[in-house]
Amino acid sequence: MQRKLMGIGAGLAAAVGAFVFATPASASLAPPGGGTWDHVFASSDKSATVYVEEHGDVFTLCDSLADGYAAHAEIGWIDPDNLSGKYFDMVVGNYGSCVTSTASDHDIPEGGTLVQVSVWGPGNQATSTKYTYNNDH
Repeated sequence: MQRKLMGIGAGLAAAVGAFVFATPASASLAPPGGGTWDHVFASSDKSATVYVEEHGDVFTLCDSLADGYAAHAEIGWIDPDNLSGKYFDMVVGNYGSCVTSTASDHDIPEGGTLVQVSVWGPGNQATSTKYTYNNDH
């Protein structure tokens, strides 16, 4: 766990230092809930998609490829109060299925906290696709 948190911290620090911003990828499924999302992130093989609504810290992971395997995501950030790494994992299987996590499950501080979203499917489980954004809503 210590190594995982250090990895998240290093990844977030590198992203902050380099000001790396990823372009969201589109999913093959219609977005869940039919609403608009602040961010949409897909795995490189398009088998997993994470939808993010910053207000309320809503993360929805969807299995977006009918391949019989589960989709995975990890959401991480550095808590500005104590500079500790925080993260949670999400997993969902079956094409078209989604799982949602909200602020009642975790609370990401507002005001520009850098959040890293790693998403992967079965074709690239060893290498996740990483995205970052500032949680400012």
